[in-house]
Amino acid sequence: MAALGKKTLGLGYGLITTDLVLAPAIPSNTARAGGIVFPLAKSSAKAFGSEPDDGTARKIGAFLIQAAFQGNVVTSAMFLTAMAANPLAAKMAGEMHINVSWEQWAVAAVVPGILSLVLVPLFIYKVNPPGSKRHREPVKWAKRNWRRWVR
Repeated sequence: MAALGKKTLGLGYGLITTDLVLAPAIPSNTARAGGIVFPLAKSSAKAFGSEPDDGTARKIGAFLIQAAFQGNVVTSAMFLTAMAANPLAAKMAGEMHINVSWEQWAVAAVVPGILSLVLVPLFIYKVNPPGSKRHREPVKWAKRNWRRWVR
């Protein structure tokens, strides 16, 4: 939050980058999204005063959740080990004598995946813009608390 929290779009990219880093190692997109990225998105929205039930969801929370969800969909397709269905697809291809390695899958997916991860949040930002786009106080709060957590 301290590094990317000055702008709502930056927070969205931060959530997507978190998912991207975790995707090759966590073979369940549901576990990644629901257990790691969603709590980060929810707590970030809450830190900025955006709650789903009090009419402030469009302030920042709705954008963060949409960006995180769409990012999860993309990262799930980028790595053979990022979603349970991907190895099944590779196995079915193997039954047709088409062998797909982890590396081949990643190389084939890297360009469309990165393009999607860059463009989709921008699209969401334009189509469903957050009400709050720049922030100062939560960034200061994150920097202060980071020093306490690191000790």
